[in-house]
Amino acid sequence: MTTTRVTGNKTVAHERIHPNSNRYLKLCNETGTTSMPYRLEDGQLESLLALSSEERYRHFLEKVADWEQLWGARDEQGWLVQATSTNQAYISLWPHPAFATDAIRRHFPGNFEEEIDFEYLLNEWLPLLKQENIKISIFPDRQWHSVLVDVEKFESDLRQEMKKYQ
Repeated sequence: MTTTRVTGNKTVAHERIHPNSNRYLKLCNETGTTSMPYRLEDGQLESLLALSSEERYRHFLEKVADWEQLWGARDEQGWLVQATSTNQAYISLWPHPAFATDAIRRHFPGNFEEEIDFEYLLNEWLPLLKQENIKISIFPDRQWHSVLVDVEKFESDLRQEMKKYQ
């Protein structure tokens, strides 16, 4: 299965997934708290954002498999789901809140980053994304370049990476 690159901020539409919708993605930590992410060293944010989309995808998989943490964009009404110019729905994910915050402030003011419960992602959210045909944009940079991947490929790649940390 191949991945498709999202180039630039080519969002032509976005929607909120509301709690009363069958597309609502309930992603909250069972404890109601956010755990501390790995530490970014000085300059690391800039150097990682300078990587190619494919290198950021690999970095995302490594960090998420190791730390079991990831972040998405939302507001009080729900998770941000966007669409490409061909109307393919997708949701963006980041391996650290600093990257999510940077992207959200630049492209989606009024939204905020929120940690996604790792087990809920694997057991509940990925099947829902697959059912709803929503792809995943992994670690978009400041120009909104990223790898847009099918749920099956993402899950396979992530589970393969997780084996290294078991």
